Amino acid sequence: GTYSFITSQYRWENKPAKQVCLMLFQSLCLLAFVLWFLKENQSNVEDLLKAHLFSLAISVFAGLLFLIKDRILTFRFSLPKLKTMLLFSLPLVPSSIAVFSQNYIDRIMVSHMLDLEMLGLYSLAFKIAALVMVFGSIFQTSVVPLFYKYHQDEKASKLFGYTANIYLFFILNAIGGIILFLPELFYYLIGSEFNKAANLIPYLLISTSAASFYTFAPGLSIAKKTSYLALFNIIGMVINIILNYFLIKKMGVTGAAVATMLSCLLICFANIVVSQKHYKIDFMFWRMCSAVLLLISLAGLFYLFDEIPINLSVIIIKLLIVF
Repeated sequence: GTYSFITSQYRWENKPAKQVCLMLFQSLCLLAFVLWFLKENQSNVEDLLKAHLFSLAISVFAGLLFLIKDRILTFRFSLPKLKTMLLFSLPLVPSSIAVFSQNYIDRIMVSHMLDLEMLGLYSLAFKIAALVMVFGSIFQTSVVPLFYKYHQDEKASKLFGYTANIYLFFILNAIGGIILFLPELFYYLIGSEFNKAANLIPYLLISTSAASFYTFAPGLSIAKKTSYLALFNIIGMVINIILNYFLIKKMGVTGAAVATMLSCLLICFANIVVSQKHYKIDFMFWRMCSAVLLLISLAGLFYLFDEIPINLSVIIIKLLIVF
């Protein structure tokens, strides 16, 4: 937690180079301690945990020294600032609990209403769908501090809208690529016995993409109306539970994926609509819709056929479609 605080502080101060250097330093320390423990003893989980602890401890110490040296961290108390920070962040506590619950409620309900085999398939599908979160985390880490720093700039709205387009470009390519290459992915890497999980992945890809896209809805945070964020996430969690209950009964494990997709889309839509009232981002709405419809059309072409052979020609065609 302390290490996360330090690296995040550099992020909010718009000093990404120092943040990356500290993270790289921690990774190298971890690698050195792991190699040292492997050399001294037979490897076990306890040594891995020790290596992680030692590398974090050294990185925390180094990070604190740099924060103090750069005058980013000073030990002064301010009651007005404390009040401002608490009013901003307190609603985010129940909001975070709701988001955490929403991330796991579908799997809990699948395990209780179906069986562990279905839970295994669903968890596998979720892990594959979470690949798009790589782009989500990159953009969230880099863009969110810029919202706070430049939102008053008159050109910011248009530039953030353009950034959202770039983000959507990467996300849609990732979704399209994963959906088109699902047969090859399961045949060569995962195993044909898990093919049932493939049908869940498109729904979960949309879920994870929607959950990350409201990074581009910063209006509520800029206006310090974080209570709305908590409200949306709590309502979304309740809707997710209700949808999971009824759809799992009706559709089985597919119902859990559909329920998660619908609740994520609903939360994303609510966040963007309300956020736009407080801070408008110049989204290229029709271009975005066209891109999404194009992806659905191209990916849907392959699902019109019952059996598509897995060979080099088909792989080349799929690569051209993604391109």
